[in-house]
Amino acid sequence: MFKSFKNSSIIITSMVKYNLKIIFSSFFTYFLIVAFLVLALIVGIAIADSEGFNFAIDLMYGWLLFPGMLLVFYPTTFGIQNDKDANILEVIFSIPNYRYKVWLVRLVMVFIISIAILALFDSLLSVLIFPHEISKVVLQLCFPVIFFGSIGFVFSTMIKTGSGAAVVTILVTIALMILSGAAEGTKWDFFLNPFDQPYQVTNTALWEDIIFYNRIYMLVASVAMILYAMMRLQKREAFNS
Repeated sequence: MFKSFKNSSIIITSMVKYNLKIIFSSFFTYFLIVAFLVLALIVGIAIADSEGFNFAIDLMYGWLLFPGMLLVFYPTTFGIQNDKDANILEVIFSIPNYRYKVWLVRLVMVFIISIAILALFDSLLSVLIFPHEISKVVLQLCFPVIFFGSIGFVFSTMIKTGSGAAVVTILVTIALMILSGAAEGTKWDFFLNPFDQPYQVTNTALWEDIIFYNRIYMLVASVAMILYAMMRLQKREAFNS
């Protein structure tokens, strides 16, 4: 039993190291830098216009949402195509069910890394701008990060090129942003800010219900997209040149 546990630990450690190299290769570091610069720009503009303005926790969430989307965009949208270009798909598809282990581990790692980076960003905001409970903001950011990361991942399994998947993902995100205007303050608003209660929602209990169901819908949709993407991965020919 100890030998089996040891072997499993070695396999898991190797898989984690391998996926870390894949995630941080190519352009992910550039997206990390861009996410930080975008956050710095947003904060800078807010501070420049902050005369007589009170900072609050809802602003921290709003500032971090777009950088969070940027962090998951590249590794989820271009990951499969990068594997194809590096002939890694040949290895994945030569071992039964290995593709599921590889991509489930990688997705989980992408989400964890992105959320950890957002926690670091939020820590800086808490120290430099407005002291607040970081865990609350980061926990709420987990839902949109996973949701929009899942959108990028599912389209990457449906479209042969990374650039094509990226364009479709951006268009879908823009469409959701437009629709969020009509659904603002409701459980169907995928850009809902849980710390910014709309003036028309006067009942706190109702607002908490809206947040709860909004997060449930995003989580269920994310799981459904990931499962569908895993099914798509069975169709190896979809990624042939």
